[in-house]
Amino acid sequence: METGLAPGTSWTIEMNDATQNSSSSTITFLEQNGTYSFSVGDVAGYTNTGGSGSVTVTGLAQSVPVTFTTKAAGSFPVTFVETGLAPGTSWTIEMNDATQNSSSSTITFLEQNGTYSFSVGDVAGYTNTGGSGSVTVTGLAQSVPVTFTTKAAGSFPVTFVETGLAPGTSWTIEMNDATQNSSSSTITFLEQNGTYSFSVGDVPGYASSTTSGAIIVNGGAVTETINFTAFAEDTYLQVSVLPINASVTVNGRSTIGSEGVYVWTLLPGSYYVNVTLVGYTPYSNLVIVTAGMTTELSIVLTALSTYGYLVGTVTPATATVIASGVIVPVEDGAFNVTVAPGAYYLSVTSSGYESLVLEANVVAGQTTHVTLNLTTAPKTVTLSGELSPANGSVVVNGFIAYVNATGHFQVSVLPGTYTVSVSAPGYFPLSENLTIFASVTVNFTLTKVPGSTSMKITGNVTATGYNITVTELTSGNGSISVTFTSQVNGTLLVTIPYAEVENATLAQVLSSHVYVNGVLFTDFAITVTANYTVVLTVRGLPADPTLLWTFSSSGSPSGPASGFLGLPGNIGVYLLTSIALVAIIATALVLALKHREGRPPLPPPGDAAKDAETTMGKQPSAEDLLTDVLAPLPG
Repeated sequence: METGLAPGTSWTIEMNDATQNSSSSTITFLEQNGTYSFSVGDVAGYTNTGGSGSVTVTGLAQSVPVTFTTKAAGSFPVTFVETGLAPGTSWTIEMNDATQNSSSSTITFLEQNGTYSFSVGDVAGYTNTGGSGSVTVTGLAQSVPVTFTTKAAGSFPVTFVETGLAPGTSWTIEMNDATQNSSSSTITFLEQNGTYSFSVGDVPGYASSTTSGAIIVNGGAVTETINFTAFAEDTYLQVSVLPINASVTVNGRSTIGSEGVYVWTLLPGSYYVNVTLVGYTPYSNLVIVTAGMTTELSIVLTALSTYGYLVGTVTPATATVIASGVIVPVEDGAFNVTVAPGAYYLSVTSSGYESLVLEANVVAGQTTHVTLNLTTAPKTVTLSGELSPANGSVVVNGFIAYVNATGHFQVSVLPGTYTVSVSAPGYFPLSENLTIFASVTVNFTLTKVPGSTSMKITGNVTATGYNITVTELTSGNGSISVTFTSQVNGTLLVTIPYAEVENATLAQVLSSHVYVNGVLFTDFAITVTANYTVVLTVRGLPADPTLLWTFSSSGSPSGPASGFLGLPGNIGVYLLTSIALVAIIATALVLALKHREGRPPLPPPGDAAKDAETTMGKQPSAEDLLTDVLAPLPG
């Protein structure tokens, strides 16, 4: 029960996690027996006794007096006067540990002589001058102007629309350093053109379709739908890992486990499971957790005989980092993993940002530090789908898609035309040109390789024949020559690590042309595997072909990846010509197949000098070697 307030003055009590306010003299709670803490809210112009304390209920009604006293003589009004807000818009001032809000044009505090700090609360769709500062009271009333300005012309509404919440349920969106909550179905921000990250606050008892993302404002209103789903209790993710001392996180969260078994209680949805341990290849997987069920995942890490450390940071923190096929677990924008020594291409992608590929060299026993900063993009699109087999890779103009254990893949790129390379161990690779101006879903199914006729290896160049017998493979002086005899409808695969190709960009290699006896030949594919091996697959070869493999900067894919990887080049040519059933692969651009500083080295001279040859019935088999070439992880 309060005394001392002017009639009609609002006051507040908080007790037992509930808050009540009143403009009368009493506030009443109904409580069971027990002891309850309470606090009395500040009232501008007044001090109070019994501002906080506790009350004990023991089977009887309790009455707690609260006495308010007008501030001592010598208190003066400090009035904040706003201009610029639309009529009825609520605004807030905090000063001297008290907060007031109003939908009128003034907010007034009563203060004694002294200097007081104040701050002006954010109002969606407006900027304000005098957002914070101090005011000095020296025996006179003070007036502080606060000017609000609608965001500059060119601002557009970004509206988040929720579905699935029970009526009146509060939900929250944070975007562009501002947070709004609502108990209605919409939350609206006003933003100028640009890319803005957002996050969706947790709502107890519900799972949201997305927890974070990016919004692109480009000259018009934007609507983003957030679907909430009520979830059942007892929704778990159980992860078993070997070795048992590995570090396991789910969306960056760890938990206490026992003997390598960890259990999380989660909302239904998709989660990144990351597992790391020094001396082992890191593991990452996108796992879907179903409401009311226990999702089980068993993981066995792969030991590394020798390794170095790849350590770095990435912006944005949600980016996907893949090092030549090895998915690098990123948590809070940082990573620290062990990988086999060697040269790596780091593919970095994220929705709302331009993609990046960076070279890094990892030395055994040493640490390689990298900083990966992506640039925001006005628009990105997502290529996603299902891949069969699930252990394959999808590479879009050199940018590697994230593929989870079930074969679902996704990658964000700028709108444009791309060469999509799909490969998997033990399967023929395929290549498809896609023009992507909106997010799209495409599924890929690869064909198993049959038994090969022969294989020939020189250095890092491999030629594999199917219905083709490869008899000789040599490289040098900027050329590759393959001698073979062919049956009708033969297939030839020529593989070379991109690191061994000089003076040609990857885009130029991807835009190759193949000619047979001077006529444009279309039954071929140029693919790039996750470990950046370039594969030429030529099908339907007649018995005595003349093949010309050309590529140039003209006609390169129009996607933004066209200019990355490799030194600038003009026109490059691989020439395959048969002389008495001899195919010669030559380069008019001088695609020097020699080691370039900073690229993976050729084998030691003793191995490179060997003209390793394998035909069917000898070890290793062609399928074994093709598996190594097409594997999504470094061999």
